[in-house]
Amino acid sequence: MPIKNKKNRRIVKSRKQENKQNKIMLIVAIVLVGLVVSLYAIKLAMTANAIKIQEEQVKYYDWLVDNCKCLSHERIFCREGFELSEHKEFCRADGKITNVLKGCSEYDCSGEIVSWDEETKLWSPVLNFEE
Repeated sequence: MPIKNKKNRRIVKSRKQENKQNKIMLIVAIVLVGLVVSLYAIKLAMTANAIKIQEEQVKYYDWLVDNCKCLSHERIFCREGFELSEHKEFCRADGKITNVLKGCSEYDCSGEIVSWDEETKLWSPVLNFEE
């Protein structure tokens, strides 16, 4: 049935434009929600991966202590619950201050040298280019 008067045509045209705008806004909202959910999932995966790496490093350190010979005591750290000061001079927690501890920073594991990397906070083999 054709629309006869101009006012009705404008109303119909206006509603079509509103519907189109609403669809676009809905699509944008869905994309944004999907993006937020994806970013959250990535953050969770990264956190889980960091925890897994830290746990593996603790196990690896225990193995180093039991199976290798310490060559150097240069790794500075604090007791559990304390944090290292900005200039690595002391440890602090809840208003308490204590001395830093020095742990083994390099091990000899049957000829393979493994050292602590302060930047990455990981134990890693030292590459030997002489062989």
